[in-house]
Amino acid sequence: MKIKHKRKTRKLKSLNIQAKLHAYVTYHNLILTLCKVSGKIIGWESCGTLGFKNAKKRSPYAIQNTVLNISQLLKSLNIYNIYLIFNGPIITNREIIYETLISKQIKIFKISEKINIPYNGCRLPKIRYI
Repeated sequence: MKIKHKRKTRKLKSLNIQAKLHAYVTYHNLILTLCKVSGKIIGWESCGTLGFKNAKKRSPYAIQNTVLNISQLLKSLNIYNIYLIFNGPIITNREIIYETLISKQIKIFKISEKINIPYNGCRLPKIRYI
């Protein structure tokens, strides 16, 4: 009769990722969407909903206030571990988002970028000269 040996299996520590934060950064606005890992939306915030209009939506101050509001939502839901996903063509304001989240003691386990680069496709609008 064969004796079955029990193998010791190591349990990996779960990272306990509780939410994903999608940051859609455009030339004129910032839209932050907070959702669970399954994809269900918990909340959202943008520079326009805070009362900033026109060119003020692009300012670093407006972006920082938007991130502070979403971090308050994270803390009220006891979420401290997130994935950060950047969408949109603008790269400049991403540091402000990242640094503000870190200053509020929110751990970011993974940062990913979804940049849609068209290979030919539609013609871009004419560049505006002032």
